[in-house]
Amino acid sequence: MNDKEFKQMIDSLMPQEEKNLQVNSEEFNQRHEELMQLIQSAEGAEKVNYMELVLNLVTANREQVREIYYLLLGFLKG
Repeated sequence: MNDKEFKQMIDSLMPQEEKNLQVNSEEFNQRHEELMQLIQSAEGAEKVNYMELVLNLVTANREQVREIYYLLLGFLKG
């Protein structure tokens, strides 16, 4: 199957899948919003855990704060 045939297949399946999922229905939109909130809370928890880890690392290694800072800076940029 080439790219063109694949696209045609997907295009032919889309209307039925949208109907099955009830896309743009109130129930679909409500569930979508719930999922987005779960994702955002998970991302928030991940950020909090990361910051707690950094704080613990810096607190335990005060004499190496500059090295830790540059290490984290390189990690975040990479």
